[in-house]
Amino acid sequence: MNSYSVDINADLGEGIGNEEALLPYLSSCNIACGYHAGSTQEMNEVVDLAILHQVSIGAHPSYPDKANFGRLPMELSDQELVEVISDQLYSLLNITKQKNTKLCYVKPHGALYHKTSTDPHTAELLIRTMQRIDPTLYLLGFAGSEMQKSAHRLNCPFAAEAFADRAYQSNGLLLSRSEPNAVHHTVEKVWQQVHALITEKKLVQKEIEIPIQAESICFHGDTPESIVLLKETYRMLQECQVNIKPFCS
Repeated sequence: MNSYSVDINADLGEGIGNEEALLPYLSSCNIACGYHAGSTQEMNEVVDLAILHQVSIGAHPSYPDKANFGRLPMELSDQELVEVISDQLYSLLNITKQKNTKLCYVKPHGALYHKTSTDPHTAELLIRTMQRIDPTLYLLGFAGSEMQKSAHRLNCPFAAEAFADRAYQSNGLLLSRSEPNAVHHTVEKVWQQVHALITEKKLVQKEIEIPIQAESICFHGDTPESIVLLKETYRMLQECQVNIKPFCS
C-alpha cells in the first residue's frame, strides 16, 4: 500500500476531553465552534494542540442546538443560517489569526452536514458564506454529495471524505444512527472499511459495490472506542507505508 496517501480527520472540541490522545494520530481536525458543543476556551486549547502536533485546522459549524448536539434538523431562514455559519467561522478564524496559524477548511456538523449533503440550496449558502469570509477555505464533505457538486460549480476547493466508523447503506448514504450496527466499534471492522476505502475506492454492502472516491477518512471523537480505533488504524496504515497527510495546509 506504499503508493497510497490519505488524510485522517476527527471532530474535536466537543466536550469529550480526548484531544490530547487523538491529535497525534490525525492530520486534520474539525473544531466545534460553540453552537452544538465547545466554547471559546476549548477552541483555544484545541488550536494550541493542533499547532503542537502540526495538524491542519478546520471549523466544524452546526445548527444552534446544544440540547441535541446539533443532530436534529432546524428550520432557519437563509439570513439566519448565514449569520449562524458566519459567527462560528469568525470565532475560530479570529483565534487562529491570534495564534499566527491558518484556518484551512470547513466541515459542517450533524444535521447541517446532512442538509448540505442533500440540498443544493443549503450547500450553496454555506459555500458562498465561506467564500465571503475567506475564498481560500476548503470544504470537507461527503463524497459524491450535493456539497461536492455545489463546490465544483462555485469553484470552491473541496475534499471528499468517507467514514471509518460508520456503516453505509447500499445506496451509498450513511446508515442512520437510530438503526442497529450504525456505528463500528471494533478495530477489525474499522480497518476492513478503511483498507477498502483507500485501496479499492469502494465498499461492498449486501453484495452491492459502492464506489467512494475519498481524500480524507473521518473518525468520530465521541465514539467510546475512538482512541483505540484511531490508534490501531494509524499503526496499521504506517505498517502498510500509507502516507498520512492533510489534504490542505
